[in-house]
Parts: sequence; structure tokens; C-alpha cells
Amino acid sequence: FRHAAADVGADLLGSTQPDWWKSCDSKLARQLNDQGKTDAADIGKAFRNLQIPVGRVFASEYCRCYTSADLMNFGMTTTQSKDLTYYVYDEPNRYANTMKLATAQPIDAQNSVMVIHAGFTITPTPAPLNSLAWGDAAVFKLAVGQPAAYVTTIKVKERTELK
Repeated sequence: FRHAAADVGADLLGSTQPDWWKSCDSKLARQLNDQGKTDAADIGKAFRNLQIPVGRVFASEYCRCYTSADLMNFGMTTTQSKDLTYYVYDEPNRYANTMKLATAQPIDAQNSVMVIHAGFTITPTPAPLNSLAWGDAAVFKLAVGQPAAYVTTIKVKERTELK
């Protein structure tokens, strides 16, 4: 998933405040708006109504990402990952690290959910993760010995209507 709708505040990319991106203070980092909070909760409801099993939840360290994951309420703790975190760590390799984390998930009856950011600084920016709108999900399938394979994108409104 790309995090849910977030237009409250702005990211202070050049801030000297330690770990500013983890803050839920809109003066330091962009936060979820009311629609984003509703959409994230509705996504979780849709998963429960459709009985889609989730075994692992990962998110960027940005508040808007881990809050999106927490509001989806999959019944487990969200693991924050530097590999998914936009801008502040290893941005040139964030896409590769995101795909590596996806590919490394166990192949079992449980789904892994990752709440990330869209857009990557590598050129050309790979689809589908480059163009996810707020709350959209890119679905990948795992196969032994192969990288995660893209299946489809589900738009936030398609999923929240299933709640």
C-alpha cells in the first residue's frame, strides 16, 4: 500500500531535528488527513470482511505510513522498516530494498502487508510502485526462488467499497 491520504503539514526534508520523519507533529512531517484515517480503517474492514489473512505488517518509519498500517488494524504490531523509509536512509536503493523485503517474505497462507511511499529517485522509476495514489495497493505474488511478481493494482475506492 501507499500510505493513506496525507496533506496535513509538510515534510521538513532539511530539518536538523533528530528523527523528524518519525514525528506525528505536522510541523515536522506530513500527516494523514481525516479522509486518510477513514480510508485506512475501511481498508482493514475490507480485509476482515473478505477474510484475507495477514501475518506480517511492515511500514516506513514516517508517521503517516505506520499510522495508516495501525489504522488498518490487522491485529498485530506494525514493524517499522528503514528499507521502506523515504529519503532519510538509502534513498537510491529504496526501491530495490522494498522489493527485496517483499521477496524475502515466507510463502505461506498469510499475506504480508507493506505500507510505503510512492515515487522513487532511481531513473526510470519502476511501475507499479511509482504511481500508486494514496491508499492504493500493488499486489505481488511470491514463488520460490523468484523475485516478487506484480499481479495488479487495487485502487483505494475499489477496496473501501468492500467494507
